[in-house]
Amino acid sequence: MKETSSTAEFTRSIPIKKRIQEEKISDTYKLQFELEEERKKNEKKFEELEWNECLKVMKIEDEKERKKIEEKKRKI
Repeated sequence: MKETSSTAEFTRSIPIKKRIQEEKISDTYKLQFELEEERKKNEKKFEELEWNECLKVMKIEDEKERKKIEEKKRKI
């Protein structure tokens, strides 16, 4: 009799275990998707920061060029 009840419990627990595994898999995919989205946002922010830094450097170089040209004009 004990074997029958334990077998029945085992049989009932299979769908529960399977559902729990499916939920874990689903959660894993959801987390992977969220991480990928976060990575894309961070990558975009990084590219924007990189571009802004590049623009700053270009602006500084342009200012230096302008100053050099102005100096040459003054000398002439």
